[in-house]
Amino acid sequence: MEYDTREVFPAAALAPGRTVLGVGPSLVGERGVGYRFLQRGLAAAEGGIAVTTTKSAAQVRDAVAADAAQPDAPLAVITTDGNAGGGVGGNGTGATDELCRSVSSPADLTGLGIAITEAIEILAERGTDRFRLVIDSLSPLAVYNEFQRVYRFLHVVLGRVSTVGGTAFCYLPSNTVEERTGAVRGLADGVLEFREGTDGPEYRLQGLPDAPDEWRPVPDETATGSDAPPAADERGGDIVAPSTELPASLHELIERLAAERRTLTVYNYDGDTATLETLETYFDRLNVDVRTVETAVETPRNTAILHRGSEPIDMAPFGALSRAVRVEESDTDADAFGPADRPTLLRRAEGDNYSVDDDGKRYLVDVSRLIEQQALDVGRGTLHAGFQRLDRLTDQYGTRRVYERLAASPVTVHLYGEHGTVPDPGDYHLHTAPDGELTEAWFVAFDGGGDDDRKVALVCEETAPGRYRGFWTRRPELVDETIAYLQQTYPVPAGPAQ
Repeated sequence: MEYDTREVFPAAALAPGRTVLGVGPSLVGERGVGYRFLQRGLAAAEGGIAVTTTKSAAQVRDAVAADAAQPDAPLAVITTDGNAGGGVGGNGTGATDELCRSVSSPADLTGLGIAITEAIEILAERGTDRFRLVIDSLSPLAVYNEFQRVYRFLHVVLGRVSTVGGTAFCYLPSNTVEERTGAVRGLADGVLEFREGTDGPEYRLQGLPDAPDEWRPVPDETATGSDAPPAADERGGDIVAPSTELPASLHELIERLAAERRTLTVYNYDGDTATLETLETYFDRLNVDVRTVETAVETPRNTAILHRGSEPIDMAPFGALSRAVRVEESDTDADAFGPADRPTLLRRAEGDNYSVDDDGKRYLVDVSRLIEQQALDVGRGTLHAGFQRLDRLTDQYGTRRVYERLAASPVTVHLYGEHGTVPDPGDYHLHTAPDGELTEAWFVAFDGGGDDDRKVALVCEETAPGRYRGFWTRRPELVDETIAYLQQTYPVPAGPAQ
């Protein structure tokens, strides 16, 4: 029996095993389509699995199960913020019930695959042999991982869904590199393209039999409340300056973080070069250098120690690290995502800083969207964004749309850069300078709306046309320091520009 997709996709049904990839800009109703896809299944007594890379479990359950009038619906929610309990933030790895799972971060693709596999099995044990899987955004996965790892992850997950007769919908924002979109398209049976039309968002479905070719309006997303931020009565205030002295410039902050680069030392390694190189690539993005050391004694052998300077942080067997960061390349799902322990060393490395080293605009756009989406999802607090030139706000339609959405939310938004045209300037606090660091820096910092676990910041400087170096971080004290520096150096105006 086919899966009913009326009023969800421009096709009435999907055959079991079929998967659909959504592509297009952010905030065009794509999340509402995903939630409605799940709701249609719950109404038909099917199971649902929602993987959210941006929201909390409680927000997803409220948007999907509550609107389906089934508070006890067979809906599994998997979050990527380390908090399975349904709140916003947290560092736990357990679950409050078997249908609520979490992994430490979007970097843990193996853990995410295990959680999806377990959710499928639990739904089957409950007698729900038909299910729908939704991954709300693949962009955060690509920010935290080399894209080849994301591709292999999707290859295994979608293969698993197809094998057991489920169906899936995943969304890949088009601000990611075009080659990535082309590669992922090959993993899906159909592609749901989104665009901004004259009268609002539109979409069309390609690649599936009997799918209409014409563009159609995206169903009204207000029915699910999917992309609307939660109501809040508080706006962000000033960050209390850290007790330590603030940096003299953003450049100084970047240099200090570069000097704090950590090291993963592998003692007495006797494995192959390719496996070591895979680990080096993985840890490089985490601002960690990997080196090998031979000692005069036999032990420790094939043991990795993470340390900052001479201070050890954690240790793990090399084999355990390698298994944890490797997504199975098998064409079948027989052995993929089997139960495995994830070393705490990885969580500590991932919970620190991520380096930006001679990266281009595409990667910085991906990270910026992650931060901006987090601010929208929290629905309160303050966001600081440096555009180098303020008229860059309108360079890309996607950027303008995101900030229009932020301006309409309870989030307070500060914009920095060389003076330029800003649509509806009264909606923002504007900080301008004709030259200096504001014309060279790209930064986005969100204060978490009072929640340390939701704080995140990107700080980079342009080193050559279109090339940047710096860092992005979820360390609360570093986010606070960044925002405190901006507040002290560029005083908050009395009110939004008029």
